[in-house]
Amino acid sequence: MNFSLFVDKAPDKNIEQSTALLTARAIIASKHNLYRVFFYSEGVLHHSEPTKVAAYPWQALASNSSIDLCFCSASVKKHQVSMADHANVSLGGLVQLLDAQVNSDRIVSLS
Repeated sequence: MNFSLFVDKAPDKNIEQSTALLTARAIIASKHNLYRVFFYSEGVLHHSEPTKVAAYPWQALASNSSIDLCFCSASVKKHQVSMADHANVSLGGLVQLLDAQVNSDRIVSLS
């Protein structure tokens, strides 16, 4: 089964234990396909700083699989997120969100 995630809330204090990251890891561990993670609004802050456990855990997850990490370009501008430190992350918009809907069996909204 193909899944995509829609993340629109800022991460908890401990990003390693954030619901979005744990959900992504659970989907992958259960041998399903995670097509895209679309970060919208405050969701773009999931990439704002490395943790003590891993440098940018979303990027580590994406580099070990074929997940497309996509930031909403308007949200990046609004929250002044620098893309300089973000490998494996693309900028997108409504088209990428619609593409995720077309190419996924389920979209999980983590609000």
